[in-house]
Amino acid sequence: MLYTDSEIISTAIYGEILHAVDTFTKDHIAIKKMQLLQIHRMESIEAYGSQQVYENAIQEAQVNQIIMSQGGHPNIVRLREKYCDKNWLYLVFDYYPKGDLLQHVMSRRRPMTIHKALTYFHQITQGVAHLHSMGKCHRDLSLENVLLSDENQAVICDFGLACDLDTLQSDRVGKDFYRAPEVSDATTEYDPAAADMWSLGIILFILLTGQPLLESTEAANQRFQLFQRYGMKRYCRQSQVDLSKPCRKVLEQLLHLNPAKRPTIKQLCKLIHGLRKKYSKYLKCNHTY
Repeated sequence: MLYTDSEIISTAIYGEILHAVDTFTKDHIAIKKMQLLQIHRMESIEAYGSQQVYENAIQEAQVNQIIMSQGGHPNIVRLREKYCDKNWLYLVFDYYPKGDLLQHVMSRRRPMTIHKALTYFHQITQGVAHLHSMGKCHRDLSLENVLLSDENQAVICDFGLACDLDTLQSDRVGKDFYRAPEVSDATTEYDPAAADMWSLGIILFILLTGQPLLESTEAANQRFQLFQRYGMKRYCRQSQVDLSKPCRKVLEQLLHLNPAKRPTIKQLCKLIHGLRKKYSKYLKCNHTY
């Protein structure tokens, strides 16, 4: 056998996620074991117009293979191999024992320093920039879908909802906390790249504050209505959230209600580079943060 000592980490709609050991290298690896019959059943449901959108296992495999065919990226999970047997599809990834970034945030008694938050966010934006440069959008960016390596590098995973960047989408996808308003609306088509930028804004907000901005961007959600009415600055003041002015300015751009006015990932990378430079100087001058 190629892999031994397997144990179930979690279950998923298609099957199981396993932790195992490579027989030859002794590396710890994670295996997504997905039942082919279940994959085809979900494809049939989508073809018949179900309102519920499921992660696409075939899409995930294809996106990961495209990434690896171009040499991979340090901030995107590494697919080691893909193989099938009669009933199952297996995707073999590097294993990340530190878990996801949400677990890291939730385990802290207080929000992380701005410097640390920006370091993680920089790594995440580098991964998203690589994905967008390949013509793909993630559509499910969240702290749950960012893993931490042994070297504390943020690594993006889970591409089951990915789509082509140069298309308009209408599927209502992603997690409530991170979903862009136009995606929640579900009455018009939306730009998936701009929706990714909103999700990145929510990730940055949580990294900086240790709490979510909103429970939902549904039109009926009262906190979202307040956000629409007051904007980021006044909303944070009313919610007693303390943000530095430079960080708030970036968040105001990422969380603009008009998707067309959000920065592109290239523009965001420049903004974050400038922020990290600013706070690195502050750190050197003050020694503590």
